[in-house]
Amino acid sequence: MPSKTNSNRDIENKIIGLLSSNLMSVTQISQEIGVRKDVGSAILKSMKKRGKLELHKVGRSKIYTIPGIMSDSPAGVEKEKKDKKLRTIGIVSGKGGTGKTTVTLNLAGALMNFDEDVMAVDADIKMAGLGLRLGMYNFSNTLNDVIRNNGNILEALHIHSSGIRVIPASLTVENLELTNLYPLMEKFLTGKSLILIDSPPGLEDNFVQVLHTLKEIIVVTTPETQSITNAIKAIDKGKELGVNCLGVVVNRYSGRENHRKVVDEIESICDQPLLGVIPEDKTIQDSLFKKTPNVFLNPYSPSSLAFKEIAAKISGKSYEPPKFPFLRRIWGKIS
Repeated sequence: MPSKTNSNRDIENKIIGLLSSNLMSVTQISQEIGVRKDVGSAILKSMKKRGKLELHKVGRSKIYTIPGIMSDSPAGVEKEKKDKKLRTIGIVSGKGGTGKTTVTLNLAGALMNFDEDVMAVDADIKMAGLGLRLGMYNFSNTLNDVIRNNGNILEALHIHSSGIRVIPASLTVENLELTNLYPLMEKFLTGKSLILIDSPPGLEDNFVQVLHTLKEIIVVTTPETQSITNAIKAIDKGKELGVNCLGVVVNRYSGRENHRKVVDEIESICDQPLLGVIPEDKTIQDSLFKKTPNVFLNPYSPSSLAFKEIAAKISGKSYEPPKFPFLRRIWGKIS
């Protein structure tokens, strides 16, 4: 029979393993190791006293990390960066109003279902809608502070109740150079991280600055002619700067004949693969009201299933859509 000492050691080793490539709240850690939150908190405090963990205030949250991961010379990060480069994907559109921010948050949530170490960054500093969509309004630190002070980007990290990790922009309007965004992320985020960047819409200066920091983009459009025309412009600007376009996401698809025709021809029109089609979905409005991504609130809704299919393509994971999703949705409402 294993001793209590060995059992505690196994739990501590599991915690260190979890924190070696993730930033997690006490609640999340407790869930992963299968204990109540108060028990998990006691274990973490004990590990901190013995120097095995460090405690940091991140936004309004408190998180534990392995020693060195949050320092200006993050020893824990350096090894990761040698093994794998940081992956940044810009969620872009040729104009505003395509649902780009909604796509960013739901893709982040869907990627969490595939065990991706994902984070959403609000680089749309003029609109700053990412945090607002999650009901997060007051921030001690934002992306603006990090860029202005050339600081540690993890100090602007905020964790939503759903578990999504967000680096919001400030609600204060200011002009900032975003060209040093990638170096700041590369310095403090591990190579296992997948960063979704909610980019400024259109082809204005901020959009081009963000493009300079990206290796990959996903272009979001609606099935309307003007939106597609602007999407093509965004794709062309990305090509001009050497950014790889992973594909196009058609949002707010109604199934009408003109929308079906657009989806059938979108790959040839944009000369890019079609990553997915997000249908019009009444539950999206419900999720906006409740300040939680729809993939968590209504996991079997048509839009949530579409987001999961796209997330599987991005992460290279296999995905089998659930059978009888309509019945699952009904059962979810009853239970």
